[in-house]
Amino acid sequence: MNLLIPVRANREAYTLKYAIRSICQHNDIKRCLLIGFKPKWYTGEHIQHPDYSSDYKEQNIRDKVVAGAQIMDEFLFANNDHFMMAPYMGVHNKGMLSETLRNRQPNGSYTHLMRSTFEMFGDVPNVDTHYPMEMNKAGVEKTVFEWPRWGIGFKTTYAYLNNIHSVYHPDNKVNDIKHAGPPYFSTSSICQGLEKLNEMFKEKSIFEI
Repeated sequence: MNLLIPVRANREAYTLKYAIRSICQHNDIKRCLLIGFKPKWYTGEHIQHPDYSSDYKEQNIRDKVVAGAQIMDEFLFANNDHFMMAPYMGVHNKGMLSETLRNRQPNGSYTHLMRSTFEMFGDVPNVDTHYPMEMNKAGVEKTVFEWPRWGIGFKTTYAYLNNIHSVYHPDNKVNDIKHAGPPYFSTSSICQGLEKLNEMFKEKSIFEI
């Protein structure tokens, strides 16, 4: 299995290191490709790509994945804060888009993104969870069209346009590592106990110095 991760410049690479370790610990990863920022400790494949403004954050993710798909035809797409606690279990959703919108602040950037996704596809499952997702080049290329400001959910768009079935699973984004659990978790910006990541994922990946 190949691993592809888009990374923004000037971001803390600490979580990225342990995200890669966790994914490699539970899956047979042969190649890893970062698109965008490259931390000093990283030894895997890398291609440069510019970062866009926050208004176009989701489109930036899409364009980085499109660029990476020219190198890797099939891959596991992940972000720098996706931590796996079990082997990959397929595509998860966190409920319908309407459920996500019901619990969001009305003017946040993510709310704008989800609202645009809802307007484009209707009340479909929200696949934009903090969990990796298998993708391929042909499927990614279907997402290349003009997106609105704030974008649309990249993973939800990929799943919808490629008729991919997903199963419900609560999205596990934690404020404290103590509450992390299988099959995955992610960390919030105010997460406590990040030093525990080194205890949980001690073994270096083959993509580290």
